Amino acid sequence: MMKKEKKSFSANTVIFLMAGILILVICFSLVGISPMIQHFKLIGHRFWIIVSIHIFSNIFLAMGWFILFTRKISWKHFPKFVAARMAGDSTTFINALGSIAGEPLKAIYVRDIVPLKEGLATIFLDRTIHTISNTFIMLTGIVTAIFVLDLPLTSIVLSLSLIAVIFIFLFMLVKKQSEGIIEYLIIKMPDFITKKYITAERMQHIRVLDDEIRLILNNRAKRKQILASFALHYMAILVISTLEIYLIMVYTEPASGYTAIDAMFVYIFGFILTSIMFFIPANVGTGEGSYALALVMLGFRPELGVSIGFIRRLRSFAWTLIGLALMVASGMNKKDYAEKQQGSEH
Repeated sequence: MMKKEKKSFSANTVIFLMAGILILVICFSLVGISPMIQHFKLIGHRFWIIVSIHIFSNIFLAMGWFILFTRKISWKHFPKFVAARMAGDSTTFINALGSIAGEPLKAIYVRDIVPLKEGLATIFLDRTIHTISNTFIMLTGIVTAIFVLDLPLTSIVLSLSLIAVIFIFLFMLVKKQSEGIIEYLIIKMPDFITKKYITAERMQHIRVLDDEIRLILNNRAKRKQILASFALHYMAILVISTLEIYLIMVYTEPASGYTAIDAMFVYIFGFILTSIMFFIPANVGTGEGSYALALVMLGFRPELGVSIGFIRRLRSFAWTLIGLALMVASGMNKKDYAEKQQGSEH
């Protein structure tokens, strides 16, 4: 049964990947390859400037997670949390689901500083805050589109209605988290899954994790930190990603008259489309196509959109390598730490 499920999953992955490659081929057939090569030549060594600015997003996102802990943690440990953020986020190169899979890695990375269950609880809450900030980014995009594009009233109303529905869902999610969301989700699963995978011991661990989440959310003293965490997530994602695209625009086509508002619209439009098509592995084709379409909507030529997609993909790959290197180094350190602990016991 498991083999059939794996084969089915593999077949679906290949189908979605081929769909993404088809989108990419269509993009190249429309704009050609030579403009992208020219853009890469113009950027040259400045590509590493584009890579380096994301250290700030990692710092701010790590801070958004760090301040959620109920226990007092010394700021001397903060660099370890930044490294954990980088290591966990190395999975985002796969696709949107890959970033979710990388979340527990962050808690594992800092388990020598905070207990694993507490780390997992804050990661779960941090992911919720991240989702809410992404929703606000989408809302920012709709507001931007109202001023930048000549959208019909029907499109504006439909978009705002969709955002309202998402906000209601997120409100219900946060409310459920304060009551015990993980146990609730497991109870709602089909019986054949819970009977096979959820033992009494695992359910006990899940309840402990729910208690940790509940403790954070019901702590009135922590509400300012939760709001601060949201602000850090929102600003880190929006500002750094907008700056990245703006730098690519300025470095490749400085005479085209691109503005920071144009860069922000291109980012948010691409973010929304790639989020909708999260099932495409590594967002192949969808990133390049969405940026090209956004530039056309702004009245520019689409060639740069394909280049933006590829440059951002290379930047993501560079940070994936950094994250993987941190994971390997952490594994070695954990081994050394365990050996030291055993030696001290003897």
